[in-house]
Amino acid sequence: MKVKIELLTGETKTVDVPKKDLKDDLGNDLSIIFHYGLDIFQLSKIRDVDIGDVIFWKKGKYLVCNSGFECLTDEQYKSYQKIKHLIIQGSIK
Repeated sequence: MKVKIELLTGETKTVDVPKKDLKDDLGNDLSIIFHYGLDIFQLSKIRDVDIGDVIFWKKGKYLVCNSGFECLTDEQYKSYQKIKHLIIQGSIK
């Protein structure tokens, strides 16, 4: 199954996750998607999935945090889009 991930840099990474590994359990599925987004599993010219990236899963948007994932509303996602360039530049810590 192909899963879209928007990287903090603005690039989009598509991760191929085996359907057999997805259990229809949100926390587990997001962890599995993150796992398969690491280059040790799927080599890519685009960087690994990391903190600050957004996973598009089912009908939700999930921000990768340092410990788990945060579901973003449409309004939160739009706000995040406006400030993420500041995070990249190091203006927000």
